[in-house]
Order: sequence, then C-alpha cells, then structure tokens
Amino acid sequence: MAHTGMVYKYKKKTTRQTWSAENMQEAANADIFKTCGTPAAAVRYNVPQTTLEHYVKKTNTNPHSNENWVQ
Repeated sequence: MAHTGMVYKYKKKTTRQTWSAENMQEAANADIFKTCGTPAAAVRYNVPQTTLEHYVKKTNTNPHSNENWVQ
C-alpha cells in the first residue's frame, strides 16, 4: 500500500528540556542574587542543576545578558 500523505501527531520520546524558560530565568536570578544556592534554586524552580550552572555562568560572562533578568 502506498503512503497516503497523512501527517501524524508527533509524540516526543524524551523528557529532555521539560522546564520552561521562565523557570530557568527565575532560578538563575535566585542564584545570581544569592537568595538561594544553585542546588536549592534548581529544586525550587524544577530545572536541572547542571543546566542552571551553565546558564548562570553564561549570563555572568555576557555583559548584555542582565537586561533579561527579572527583578
């Protein structure tokens, strides 16, 4: 039987990056402004700790990144 051309709904097979960008931003702000540490911020905002560490390191080295911080 030939392909009918129907498109099926894509089902994601992995749980990678299930956190939201807003949660990552809030967790980074909590870590950067020292309201809580990196492990606590990762748990509180439900983001991966190592990803949060990389994100904070990236934003600390980029001088223009602070315009996205939620204050």
